Amino acid sequence: MPLVSSSLQSQLKAAFLKAMSSKTPDAQEELCKDISTAIDTYLKSGLVTTAGTTSVNGPASMAAPGSPPVPGPLVAVPETGTASGTMS
Repeated sequence: MPLVSSSLQSQLKAAFLKAMSSKTPDAQEELCKDISTAIDTYLKSGLVTTAGTTSVNGPASMAAPGSPPVPGPLVAVPETGTASGTMS
């Protein structure tokens, strides 16, 4: 999911409106906390998707079916795929 800047904008606006209407001495501290939370939430809402190619190396078995494995030469098997996850 792409980052949605309108959501961050709404959270920042709410934080500033809350601070402007506050009469407490901690208003500035609360504003900083609310801005920090809004940015943290915004950044963690993104979905990261990566694509890549790798190679798996391992011994090839030279044994006949039903008999114990016999080590063979090392072979490289190319693999491709994608992965996705959220940021934390």
